[in-house]
Amino acid sequence: MLTLEKLEALNGYCACEGLQDLYVLRKKSEELNALCNTLDQKIVEGSGKVFEIIPFYEETVNKFEASVQDYYTKLNEAIKKGDIKFVLRGSPDLSIQEYITNEQVAPLLQENKIITMHCSKCNNQVDLAEL
Repeated sequence: MLTLEKLEALNGYCACEGLQDLYVLRKKSEELNALCNTLDQKIVEGSGKVFEIIPFYEETVNKFEASVQDYYTKLNEAIKKGDIKFVLRGSPDLSIQEYITNEQVAPLLQENKIITMHCSKCNNQVDLAEL
């Protein structure tokens, strides 16, 4: 059975035109997030020279937040250009239930439905939709 974690792990990359910049931003955000988590752990553990780590940590968090914002800006552009399509996932196994329009996404998310975003050309899963 597909769980939400397994569904998210299906997020991938494709070679289709129109999504390459989006993938670069997602990869950058993932790398910055991993670095933030590592630095956060070092601060919590008190390992190393914490006072030297904190400014670098704050700078990394700021870069991460900016990268995530850039990712969502690029994602919205891809949606507007028609490079992304939406899929409503069924319960309880999260299988593909139906393809939905952009206008249907927000109301369904407000009902806590699970929606994935896919490349409109090759159907590769790009990300989970969220409000």
